[in-house]
Amino acid sequence: SYFGALQSLIFMSVWRLLLVGLILATAFSDVEKKQKKKRPKKRAQGSLGPGSEALEKEEAEELLRSYKESFAKDGDPLRKHGLSLACSACQMTGKRFQATVASKIKGKMTEEQKRATFASGLQAACVEDAFPRQLAVVERDGKEFYADWQEALGSQHGKVSVKRMSPELKAEVLAGCRHLLRVEQREALLRKVLATPKGSRASDVNFKALLCGPKMAAVCDDADSAQEDDDVEEGAD
Repeated sequence: SYFGALQSLIFMSVWRLLLVGLILATAFSDVEKKQKKKRPKKRAQGSLGPGSEALEKEEAEELLRSYKESFAKDGDPLRKHGLSLACSACQMTGKRFQATVASKIKGKMTEEQKRATFASGLQAACVEDAFPRQLAVVERDGKEFYADWQEALGSQHGKVSVKRMSPELKAEVLAGCRHLLRVEQREALLRKVLATPKGSRASDVNFKALLCGPKMAAVCDDADSAQEDDDVEEGAD
């Protein structure tokens, strides 16, 4: 009959609505469970007070690594050409800092004298005339480094492969030197030389190893930092 068919139609519609509701409820429940799994655990308050969060050591190291990679891609003058060349440029910069700043600061100086010597030496460390007139990128044992073009043609560095040579290479090294000493590590280097005790010289510290190793720029591994290489003969002060 008409009423029997209508009743059956209503029943089927209600049943379908209930089934759809059950499916949606199950789907929402699964989404909620996944979101809960993705939510990070609540962190302890950070050292900056309310609103800050303390990071686990692994999180902090990963964040720092990501930051350095991002900074390099955005134009960090030292690292933008790769870590191998960054290490080479940093070692050249460390030698310059040792010669123009560290060698001139004595522990008996007043803080004002140390600061003045540091500031003047920092300007002299990255001047163009202090570096070889023409640089080349050469490769030895699978690692690239900057070298004096004339020396690269000779045998001073052993068997090497010259990868490229152009006036822009010197500009790259100078930009890395200025960024490292005047921006990125300036305050850390200043603190180090100011802490030079009486009876000592700042040059007692191996600034090439310190500057390029894991405690500062972290562009060379321990072997690279400790290596007393003469890949580039720098100009006189």
